[in-house]
Amino acid sequence: MTDVIDWPVIKDDISRGAPLAMLLLGSSQWVHRRVDSLALGESGTTRRSVSFDVTVPKDLQIPLTNAQVQVLVPLALIEKGALRRVTTKDPSGHPLPILGARDNSRLSAEMLLFMLDATPGGLAEAHDAKLFTLLQDVVAFQPGTGSDEQRARLEAGIVVAAQAKGYAADVSELIQEIAKGFLDHFLLVAVVDSDLVGQRVVLKFSYDRDLPTPSPWNRVGVIDFSMPDVGLARSQHVEFEAPAGLIVKQLKVTETFAGEPVRQPFQDTPSGPRASAHVAFTPLRSTSGAIVRARVAPAGAGILSFTIIATVALAVFAMFVAGEKFWDWKILTTRSLPSQAVSLILIGPALFLSWMARAPEHRTLATLLQPLRLILICCTAVLISAGVAVAFPLEKLARDVVWTGVPIAACAILVLLAVYLSNVPRGVAKTGIRFGRLARMAGTTAKDLLRKACRLLKRSSTP
Repeated sequence: MTDVIDWPVIKDDISRGAPLAMLLLGSSQWVHRRVDSLALGESGTTRRSVSFDVTVPKDLQIPLTNAQVQVLVPLALIEKGALRRVTTKDPSGHPLPILGARDNSRLSAEMLLFMLDATPGGLAEAHDAKLFTLLQDVVAFQPGTGSDEQRARLEAGIVVAAQAKGYAADVSELIQEIAKGFLDHFLLVAVVDSDLVGQRVVLKFSYDRDLPTPSPWNRVGVIDFSMPDVGLARSQHVEFEAPAGLIVKQLKVTETFAGEPVRQPFQDTPSGPRASAHVAFTPLRSTSGAIVRARVAPAGAGILSFTIIATVALAVFAMFVAGEKFWDWKILTTRSLPSQAVSLILIGPALFLSWMARAPEHRTLATLLQPLRLILICCTAVLISAGVAVAFPLEKLARDVVWTGVPIAACAILVLLAVYLSNVPRGVAKTGIRFGRLARMAGTTAKDLLRKACRLLKRSSTP
């Protein structure tokens, strides 16, 4: 007895390759609209939902079994790997069956075999068994575990097989790109009731997908990801939704073939604060892919505004401290601060720390808010240090060190906030020198302030 269940698979039938290829390459004729939506959830997940508005053609039906009660419908190319929280819906809202990994691999190999081994009259009776084995290895390749040498060997085999068939150069390149795409993606095949063939219906598929995290210390985060199959629909829609606390600055979709752009990008740039963006276009060819770039930033009405106000308030406080300490400003009537001053100073840290996260959040949100939270923590540390200096009877030297450090720390925090707001780290990739210049300027300014503060400290400590 074994714990592994050997689920039944579809029967071998290389004749399915022809209608599969025709359905896939001619998908713009029967997939009227496809809506690809990516939502960054507040619980920390990224949800991809795809809606297919289709009319399955009657002349290209692929029966699941001889009973012809259900038919196979290729819908999309999905990145290989374990799919998490998969949800499917048929036109009635019920779960839509999809084929498993072995069945998908078999159908994909049959389709590629038709493309590479077809004759004018159809698929050769005695097809190339060696070629079929190569194609089975291609669709079975796993990017996460397969080696670079194995990938290179399979790609080289595809090129040799395509060139050996004597196709025209453009046809050969097209077939090569389609076959190579199956190294990283698998063909999503749904099982649809045969009575829906010829009717216009909507099918839905969704799952959790991983996205790259924006680079830290950027006010505007950039998320890039690819879509290999945007050409499989007459009308392609791309939607992007940011979690609460972020807004979408721009959504840009660039149609590609073989990884190269083939036209000017389509983009949606909201004129006001908006948490979502939408782009729609008609692909040029059925084999087109796309590169999607979403630019997101913290909402102005949230922690960003509070951090700016907090930093300015700390700078004003530090200015009065410096004036009282070094420039003989007559602010306090007495050098001994009242005990209530400690409570007033410590109100700031309590407010600052209230903006720290208390619930799970998306990694993109956490990365973009991390600099703001760090700045608030620094403001908190400065005010707590000032509260300690007020609350406890420190020695004169220790007290002078604390009160000298307050304006210096406030200046450093101001520089930190300015770097963040100017989005300088993103400019580093473009110019290579902006951040270096600003860092040197900030370092020189800090050294000058520290040197002057030490001189003033020694002067004030001299009897």
